[in-house]
Parts: sequence; C-alpha cells; structure tokens
Amino acid sequence: MVEIWRDGRSSLDGDVTAAAVRADLADRFAGGRYRTPEVTVPLESVRLSQEAPSRIRIALTAGTR
Repeated sequence: MVEIWRDGRSSLDGDVTAAAVRADLADRFAGGRYRTPEVTVPLESVRLSQEAPSRIRIALTAGTR
C-alpha cells in the first residue's frame, strides 16, 4: 500500500526495505534522474527511512526545472 500526504511525503507498506527501494529506483531510472516535462529529480536526493520492518518513509523531495 502507498500513502501520500498533503505535504508530499509518502510511505510504502509491504515486504520492502529501504535498500530494496533504492536499488529499484536506480534500476528504473537511467542516469540517476527521474525526468518529467516539468521537473527532474536527482535520485541521490531522495531520502528513504525504514520506519518498521515492512514500512519505508519517503521524505519530501525537491526537483529542478
């Protein structure tokens, strides 16, 4: 399950670890950047924290235009 709060924070529930999420992001986005027509987010700036054995918090992350 994914939860997204009004301020942009989100979390993932399930059989996940912060290391697995970071590895998946690296595999999915070539060059270490998530690009859209409006913004580019450098994946090294994404902050992940393990809140519980199967819960990852993704901190609010800013991109550049």
